[in-house]
Amino acid sequence: MANKPKSMLQVRRILQLLTGGNSMREICRQKGISRNTINAYARCFEGSGRSYEELLQLSDTELAIFVYPRESLKELSARRKYLEDHLDYYYKELKRNGVTRELLWREYRQKQPEGYSYSQFCELLSQYRYKKQPVYHNTYTPGEILEIDFAGKKLHYIERESGKVIECPVLVCTFP
Repeated sequence: MANKPKSMLQVRRILQLLTGGNSMREICRQKGISRNTINAYARCFEGSGRSYEELLQLSDTELAIFVYPRESLKELSARRKYLEDHLDYYYKELKRNGVTRELLWREYRQKQPEGYSYSQFCELLSQYRYKKQPVYHNTYTPGEILEIDFAGKKLHYIERESGKVIECPVLVCTFP
Protein backbone atom coordinates (compact mmCIF):
# COMPACT_ATOMS: atom_id res chain seq x y z
CA MET A 1 0.00 0.00 0.00
CA ALA A 2 2.95 2.31 0.58
CA ASN A 3 4.34 2.19 -2.94
CA LYS A 4 1.33 2.34 -5.21
CA PRO A 5 -2.33 2.51 -4.16
CA LYS A 6 -4.57 -0.19 -5.58
CA SER A 7 -7.43 0.72 -7.90
CA MET A 8 -10.85 1.02 -6.32
CA LEU A 9 -11.91 -2.09 -8.25
CA GLN A 10 -9.15 -4.06 -6.49
CA VAL A 11 -10.03 -2.50 -3.13
CA ARG A 12 -13.68 -3.47 -3.63
CA ARG A 13 -12.66 -7.04 -4.52
CA ILE A 14 -10.55 -7.27 -1.35
CA LEU A 15 -13.53 -5.99 0.62
CA GLN A 16 -15.82 -8.58 -1.03
CA LEU A 17 -13.41 -11.39 -0.21
CA LEU A 18 -13.16 -10.21 3.41
CA THR A 19 -16.95 -10.07 3.57
CA GLY A 20 -17.08 -13.65 2.29
CA GLY A 21 -14.93 -14.78 5.23
CA ASN A 22 -11.85 -15.68 3.16
CA SER A 23 -8.54 -15.92 4.98
CA MET A 24 -5.74 -13.43 4.38
CA ARG A 25 -3.67 -16.12 2.66
CA GLU A 26 -6.53 -17.01 0.32
CA ILE A 27 -7.04 -13.35 -0.59
CA CYS A 28 -3.30 -12.95 -1.19
CA ARG A 29 -3.30 -16.00 -3.44
CA GLN A 30 -6.35 -14.89 -5.43
CA LYS A 31 -5.34 -11.25 -5.87
CA GLY A 32 -1.55 -11.59 -6.03
CA ILE A 33 -1.15 -8.89 -3.37
CA SER A 34 1.09 -9.18 -0.30
CA ARG A 35 -0.39 -10.06 3.07
CA ASN A 36 0.88 -6.80 4.57
CA THR A 37 -1.06 -4.83 1.96
CA ILE A 38 -4.23 -6.86 2.59
CA ASN A 39 -3.80 -6.31 6.36
CA ALA A 40 -3.34 -2.57 5.83
CA TYR A 41 -6.59 -2.36 3.86
CA ALA A 42 -8.38 -4.51 6.46
CA ARG A 43 -7.22 -2.10 9.20
CA CYS A 44 -8.58 0.84 7.16
CA PHE A 45 -11.91 -0.94 6.76
CA GLU A 46 -12.13 -1.79 10.46
CA GLY A 47 -11.04 1.72 11.46
CA SER A 48 -13.95 3.19 9.53
CA GLY A 49 -16.42 1.99 12.18
CA ARG A 50 -18.67 0.46 9.51
CA SER A 51 -19.35 -3.13 8.54
CA TYR A 52 -17.95 -4.59 5.33
CA GLU A 53 -21.45 -4.70 3.83
CA GLU A 54 -21.98 -0.99 4.55
CA LEU A 55 -18.62 -0.15 2.98
CA LEU A 56 -19.51 -2.10 -0.17
CA GLN A 57 -22.62 0.06 -0.61
CA LEU A 58 -20.57 3.29 -0.71
CA SER A 59 -19.53 4.99 -3.94
CA ASP A 60 -15.86 4.86 -4.95
CA THR A 61 -15.36 8.41 -3.76
CA GLU A 62 -16.87 7.75 -0.34
CA LEU A 63 -14.93 4.50 0.04
CA ALA A 64 -11.69 6.27 -0.90
CA ILE A 65 -12.14 8.58 2.09
CA PHE A 66 -11.77 5.57 4.42
CA VAL A 67 -9.02 3.86 2.43
CA TYR A 68 -6.95 6.89 1.41
CA PRO A 69 -7.48 9.61 4.07
CA ARG A 70 -5.15 12.02 2.24
CA GLU A 71 -7.44 11.88 -0.76
CA SER A 72 -10.43 12.97 1.35
CA LEU A 73 -8.77 16.32 1.88
CA LYS A 74 -8.91 17.05 -1.82
CA GLU A 75 -12.17 18.56 -2.95
CA LEU A 76 -13.82 16.76 -5.83
CA SER A 77 -13.90 18.86 -8.93
CA ALA A 78 -17.30 20.07 -10.08
CA ARG A 79 -17.12 18.06 -13.30
CA ARG A 80 -16.29 14.82 -11.45
CA LYS A 81 -19.13 15.38 -8.99
CA TYR A 82 -21.57 16.13 -11.80
CA LEU A 83 -20.54 13.00 -13.71
CA GLU A 84 -20.73 10.74 -10.65
CA ASP A 85 -24.21 12.07 -9.90
CA HIS A 86 -25.34 11.19 -13.44
CA LEU A 87 -23.51 7.89 -14.04
CA ASP A 88 -26.55 5.83 -13.07
CA TYR A 89 -28.64 7.67 -15.67
CA TYR A 90 -25.98 7.12 -18.38
CA TYR A 91 -25.68 3.44 -17.42
CA LYS A 92 -29.44 2.91 -17.76
CA GLU A 93 -29.59 4.85 -21.04
CA LEU A 94 -26.78 2.74 -22.50
CA LYS A 95 -28.98 -0.35 -22.18
CA ARG A 96 -31.52 1.10 -24.61
CA ASN A 97 -31.35 0.20 -28.30
CA GLY A 98 -29.58 2.75 -30.46
CA VAL A 99 -27.95 4.62 -27.56
CA THR A 100 -24.16 4.80 -27.85
CA ARG A 101 -21.44 6.08 -25.57
CA GLU A 102 -20.70 8.83 -28.04
CA LEU A 103 -24.32 9.96 -28.00
CA LEU A 104 -24.30 10.06 -24.20
CA TRP A 105 -20.97 11.88 -24.19
CA ARG A 106 -22.33 14.55 -26.55
CA GLU A 107 -25.34 14.99 -24.28
CA TYR A 108 -22.96 15.27 -21.31
CA ARG A 109 -20.78 17.87 -23.07
CA GLN A 110 -23.83 19.99 -23.93
CA LYS A 111 -24.55 20.28 -20.21
CA GLN A 112 -20.87 20.42 -19.17
CA PRO A 113 -18.83 22.17 -21.93
CA GLU A 114 -15.67 21.97 -19.81
CA GLY A 115 -16.34 18.33 -18.93
CA TYR A 116 -14.28 15.21 -19.51
CA SER A 117 -13.00 14.15 -22.91
CA TYR A 118 -14.65 11.21 -24.66
CA SER A 119 -11.99 8.69 -23.61
CA GLN A 120 -12.12 9.68 -19.93
CA PHE A 121 -15.92 9.69 -20.00
CA CYS A 122 -15.89 6.13 -21.39
CA GLU A 123 -13.32 5.01 -18.82
CA LEU A 124 -15.38 6.34 -15.89
CA LEU A 125 -18.54 4.82 -17.36
CA SER A 126 -16.76 1.44 -17.71
CA GLN A 127 -15.57 1.57 -14.12
CA TYR A 128 -19.14 2.26 -13.01
CA ARG A 129 -20.43 -0.61 -15.18
CA TYR A 130 -17.94 -3.08 -13.69
CA LYS A 131 -19.03 -2.01 -10.23
CA LYS A 132 -22.68 -2.62 -11.13
CA GLN A 133 -22.15 -5.74 -13.26
CA PRO A 134 -19.37 -8.00 -12.02
CA VAL A 135 -17.88 -10.22 -14.71
CA TYR A 136 -17.34 -13.96 -14.38
CA HIS A 137 -14.96 -15.70 -16.74
CA ASN A 138 -15.46 -19.41 -17.26
CA THR A 139 -13.15 -21.87 -18.96
CA TYR A 140 -14.60 -24.43 -21.36
CA THR A 141 -13.34 -27.64 -22.88
CA PRO A 142 -13.32 -27.06 -26.67
CA GLY A 143 -16.37 -28.52 -28.41
CA GLU A 144 -18.09 -29.52 -25.17
CA ILE A 145 -20.83 -26.88 -25.13
CA LEU A 146 -22.72 -25.11 -27.90
CA GLU A 147 -24.07 -21.64 -27.07
CA ILE A 148 -27.16 -20.50 -28.95
CA ASP A 149 -28.87 -17.10 -28.92
CA PHE A 150 -30.88 -14.76 -31.11
CA ALA A 151 -29.01 -11.64 -32.22
CA GLY A 152 -30.54 -8.16 -31.87
CA LYS A 153 -33.55 -7.01 -33.83
CA LYS A 154 -35.17 -9.22 -36.44
CA LEU A 155 -34.17 -8.77 -40.06
CA HIS A 156 -36.89 -8.57 -42.70
CA TYR A 157 -37.45 -8.86 -46.40
CA ILE A 158 -40.34 -7.95 -48.69
CA GLU A 159 -42.03 -10.66 -50.74
CA ARG A 160 -42.13 -9.47 -54.36
CA GLU A 161 -45.51 -10.89 -55.34
CA SER A 162 -47.55 -9.77 -52.35
CA GLY A 163 -45.44 -6.90 -50.95
CA LYS A 164 -45.72 -8.51 -47.52
CA VAL A 165 -42.94 -7.79 -44.99
CA ILE A 166 -41.57 -11.04 -43.57
CA GLU A 167 -39.46 -10.88 -40.41
CA CYS A 168 -36.56 -13.28 -39.88
CA PRO A 169 -34.85 -13.80 -36.53
CA VAL A 170 -31.08 -14.17 -36.65
CA LEU A 171 -29.85 -17.27 -34.82
CA VAL A 172 -26.20 -17.30 -33.71
CA CYS A 173 -24.49 -20.50 -32.58
CA THR A 174 -20.91 -20.78 -31.34
CA PHE A 175 -18.59 -23.14 -29.54
CA PRO A 176 -16.90 -21.24 -26.70
